[in-house]
Amino acid sequence: MKKLLYLVGITLIVSYLCLLIFLFVIQESLIFYPQKISFQYYKEIINNNSNVEAVEVETGDRLTLRGWLVHSNSHRGAEKAPLIIYYGGNAEEISRLISEIDQFNGYSLLLMPYRGYGVNDGKPNESSLFQDAELIYDYVLRRPDIDPQRIVVMGRSIGSGIAVYIAKGRKTQGVILVTPYDSLLSVAQEQMKYVPVALILRNRFNSIERTSGITTPMLALIAANDEVISPKHAWRLVKKWGGKVMMRQFEGVGHNTIDEAEGYWESIREFLVSLNQTGEA
Repeated sequence: MKKLLYLVGITLIVSYLCLLIFLFVIQESLIFYPQKISFQYYKEIINNNSNVEAVEVETGDRLTLRGWLVHSNSHRGAEKAPLIIYYGGNAEEISRLISEIDQFNGYSLLLMPYRGYGVNDGKPNESSLFQDAELIYDYVLRRPDIDPQRIVVMGRSIGSGIAVYIAKGRKTQGVILVTPYDSLLSVAQEQMKYVPVALILRNRFNSIERTSGITTPMLALIAANDEVISPKHAWRLVKKWGGKVMMRQFEGVGHNTIDEAEGYWESIREFLVSLNQTGEA
């Protein structure tokens, strides 16, 4: 009996260690769900929308990231336009936001799918997405038609971590975070209570540690019934933010339906208006 118990114990330990190794190896596939589109559809979006411009940015590892710059109808022909750079969720096909351009209060909108998403090659991970985001931001600064003093970063879900990263290292007029979190480590540990997540997680997206020194105004949009990221993770980030905070928590909506909530788009418009009224930069 003792020998049997010993063998069972060893089997359980080995199986558990194998599970940890498996989770370590495949973690990117558990975090990211790339939404692909055909190159034909990518071009159709440009050809069928007179205010949409194709954008290409070369990465440090020789990938070409392709996306869209959606020019605001109210700023077409202006010398310099304000801009929102959008970072999508882990399973979001971001071209859907092209039709929402009028919701952004006169700001143009840069939609750059992550590597591995849209028509882009490559595989996403935290480090590469941060590096790509920096290259994209620097590309924006070189454009003569964009006002460098009025660049707002907006991130949804996993993309909120990228928005916070850019706000920490680059000059931004404002930050909009939709269903944000304190850190992916904190979220994952809550969901996998019996797994030592801190030992195996490479992609930590530790936004809360980056809040120190950020004084940029921030809008947080939280889903009260978020079934993916508990609202408490968003609240922890909000409480640590160093700049002025506007916050809305919407009842009756979840992680993927928050943008259907009454007042969602109104909150974004009000925040953008407040940035330009106060002159924050």
